[in-house]
Amino acid sequence: MKYFEAVRVGSERAEKARRLLAEFIPSAKAAIFLKEHKGGEFEPVDEANFIGILKSPDGRYAMLAICDSEGNAKALTYWLEAREAEEVHRKIVGKGVPAYKGTIRAPL
Repeated sequence: MKYFEAVRVGSERAEKARRLLAEFIPSAKAAIFLKEHKGGEFEPVDEANFIGILKSPDGRYAMLAICDSEGNAKALTYWLEAREAEEVHRKIVGKGVPAYKGTIRAPL
């Protein structure tokens, strides 16, 4: 896919993910919209939405991420207290968004 087309599609998907996350945390922001660049091809993030948690090194804080099937964080919250992030994570999973089990790639 050409770069500008991949950016357009990926940006739309990241914005949809941001709106989903903003239903729970209004300050959510769009994040990654392109997958890692491999061999001259550009790919937008996947349409699939999963919810994941990124924890701070000390475990006191966490950030929620709506990511694609490869762990690309399409939308992120700001740092939250870990308990609050886990509670919101459970609510989002309860609404039918599957939990992401792998490593999340985020622009941190």
